[in-house]
Amino acid sequence: MPRPSVPLVHGTTLTYADGGREHTLEVGSSAWYAWLEPASGFTYVSEAGTFTAHAELRERGSRYWRASRWLDGRRRRIYLGKGEGLTLERLAEAAAELAASTPAAAAAGQAPTDSGGAVLGTRAAAPTLQEPAWALTTLPAGVGELLGRQRELALAHELLAGGARLLTLTGPGGVGKTRLALALAAELSEADPDRLVAFADLTPLREAALVPAAIARAFGLAVWDTRVPLAETLGARLSGQRALLVLDNCEQVLDGTRAVGPLLDAVPELAVLATSREPLRLRMEQELPVPPLALPRLGDAETLVHLARNPAVQLFVDRVQKVDPSFQLTEGNAPAVAELCVHLDGLPLALELAAARTKLLPPATLLGRLGRRFDLLQQRALDAPARHQTLRATIAWSYELLSAEEQRVFRSLSVFAGGCSLQAAEAVLGDNVLEVLGALVDKSLIHSHVQRTGAEDEPRFQLLETVRAFAQEQLAAAGERAAVQDRHATYFLVETEREKPLLFGGAHPRRWYDRLEHEHDNLRAALHWAAESGRGELELRLAAASWEFRWTRGHIDEARCALEQALAHADSKASRERGLCLQGSGIFLLAEGRVEMAVARFRNSADVFRATGDRADLVFTLGLLGVNGYERDPSGAIACVTEALDEAHASGDELLIAHASYTAGQLEAIRGDTTAARRLLQRAVEFSQRIPNPVLTAHALHQLTLSWCRDRAGRDALEVGRQSLRLMYQHGDTIGLFWASVGVGCAFGAAGEHRGAARMFGVAERLHRDNGLGSLTGLRKNLYEQSIATARERLGDAVFEAAWTAGLNLPHNEAMSFALQAESTPSVDPTARSDNPLSPREREVATLICHGLTSAEIAERLVITARTADTHADNIRSKLGLRSRTEIASWATARGLTSADPQRA
Repeated sequence: MPRPSVPLVHGTTLTYADGGREHTLEVGSSAWYAWLEPASGFTYVSEAGTFTAHAELRERGSRYWRASRWLDGRRRRIYLGKGEGLTLERLAEAAAELAASTPAAAAAGQAPTDSGGAVLGTRAAAPTLQEPAWALTTLPAGVGELLGRQRELALAHELLAGGARLLTLTGPGGVGKTRLALALAAELSEADPDRLVAFADLTPLREAALVPAAIARAFGLAVWDTRVPLAETLGARLSGQRALLVLDNCEQVLDGTRAVGPLLDAVPELAVLATSREPLRLRMEQELPVPPLALPRLGDAETLVHLARNPAVQLFVDRVQKVDPSFQLTEGNAPAVAELCVHLDGLPLALELAAARTKLLPPATLLGRLGRRFDLLQQRALDAPARHQTLRATIAWSYELLSAEEQRVFRSLSVFAGGCSLQAAEAVLGDNVLEVLGALVDKSLIHSHVQRTGAEDEPRFQLLETVRAFAQEQLAAAGERAAVQDRHATYFLVETEREKPLLFGGAHPRRWYDRLEHEHDNLRAALHWAAESGRGELELRLAAASWEFRWTRGHIDEARCALEQALAHADSKASRERGLCLQGSGIFLLAEGRVEMAVARFRNSADVFRATGDRADLVFTLGLLGVNGYERDPSGAIACVTEALDEAHASGDELLIAHASYTAGQLEAIRGDTTAARRLLQRAVEFSQRIPNPVLTAHALHQLTLSWCRDRAGRDALEVGRQSLRLMYQHGDTIGLFWASVGVGCAFGAAGEHRGAARMFGVAERLHRDNGLGSLTGLRKNLYEQSIATARERLGDAVFEAAWTAGLNLPHNEAMSFALQAESTPSVDPTARSDNPLSPREREVATLICHGLTSAEIAERLVITARTADTHADNIRSKLGLRSRTEIASWATARGLTSADPQRA
């Protein structure tokens, strides 16, 4: 039977499980080749394709590898070579070869043509992309080997093969539902690599309304237009694609799982695997109860051989050997082990907790203490189900064996949702807790794993949810909950406020966003506690500090709700936090197209900032108020922008001057003076680049794009429009990316490239639908409508609709490549030589290969897909008669391409 957690190569990294923990190493390193020697297989995933690799033996015992993949209903296999030849390049070549081996690809002989060829030219042949272009939430690594579940695993396979669309694994906490679900999903994925597998852990959620968003994010859809049902949106994305959704821990948000029914109706190729302590009670549901492990018979009836085969005994012995490798089941300890398994009702979590204690107590001693303690605890909770009594008693027993300090740290950890870093644990629980945390990990009461944050790895600690519920009870019983929750909320408030970028994201917004993404469950918990405990000021500050992050990363509904609740709960006195919440609320309303309500919020926000003397926030809000209020109150809007300029220049702050110039330029463009608008917007670009503030630069460039479009200067508009789009894309500015796509579409139209315009407007429409953004307004709306009308007239309805639909259906990364790859190149290239047959883009790729960049890094640098980067590399090898990336680098060095700056390439 395959392992529950299949080793996975993704990008340049192998991820595999060993000893119940997840490990990673770099493909091509010495550790990679050492790992391959005993390995039996792995799965490879890339944009070029996927496959499963298996080691095989020749007749004389030598090992070699084959890659296989299911395509068009049959399995295709190719020879990979010996282990020492499994380089990244060889794996990528194999994936491309398998992906290109479909009958459709073979018949065509090349990738599908681009319907926007008049703009882009023809695209190089590339393997068909079978994987989704959006980022799925993949399965977490399995924890240890799955033991004693062959019957349930086989039955689940049988039910799914028989047509079950919604299979719910039910059973008490600690019975191993999640582990079984992960093992089943991993086997299904290995058997059918083309099946999409997405994972949604509902454990952190307490509100049923958040379940649809969790499902959407599992499939890589951060946000969507909530006016369109989720089933319809995902149905369009998954059409014709086999997929499996794993929904873990549904019991606390059962009402929210009703979203699964319409989703199954909309996507016939989708199956859902759920875990819950009770059925979801939906129409298509097939319930599969997961019982405790089969128990041994006590007494002399079973021999040692029979006991060793018992699932509960197997699990207990396996987990004991994790803490004591020398442990063996013997005639002497077998009766005590069997009795322990019976006392623990065969519950996997209870068995694991007990096994962890054998480091101190042998099975016979463990049994004596356990039996007395269970009798006592069961008497205290006679109304609870017997198995729940046993599990609770096991956790309680483990808890009572802890020292006083270990108990304090254990129960205090329960305030963290989704785990915590060591830094957070020390801040909330006290300094020097690392040793205590290590002891709790050893006793299997908490789990630890390594988390990548930026360029560094750091440990992260987490309680299992069943154990966390017990710890929360102990925290409340000790009278410590309020104090610890306050420290938790204050810590995350300070961390969020400490590096919150000011205005448009600052110089390095992504680092801040990435860090908060890791802690989003803790932010939720802090906001919930502040609201529950009536700490209105704390709630207001948390909402004010976090809305920009939540907006950018797609947590739209939660951010909007948090802002409105915070404004309602806190007192109405003027404070910077209240002004920021009003400002954020106005921006959300503006994105929904509710301009009048947004302007009212901006006006209130400006009044608050005047009262508190927060000049920077006032300048930002006055700009929003002026630009969006002009249509209803022109003189008032002009006064707001004038006040913003005066305040900014009085401060001497370059950021404020840049922002005030940006909004003044927008207003001039709205009024029709495009010359004045460009002068002000160019000043905004110059100041924001000097600070630097790339997101503000991107928005100013976008407004410059619109001004050039208004004057029909298409080439100038395309140049700055692409710069804007590239920056929006690099910094993940959601609404900015939508606006910039509209701007580039208008620029194509102004340049007379109407097919490109139609396709870009299709791209913009896709962004609009996916992100739930409101209608366009003002100058942007006018230019958009004019460009569409002109393109439709010049192309005709049929061609226009075809180009629009092509843009609408382009995956996100390919849409950005479409917009950015068509950039004009100089008529004379200084690197061009008679012996250089490469295109300008291929020379760029060759230069970056020479500088040692991988395909993924080249793709990020040039804003193309990794598949496209690989295709360029293949074309370079073909044109020059070279065999490897190393030879490409040597060729580029000989021709002086290394002198190019890879940062500029």
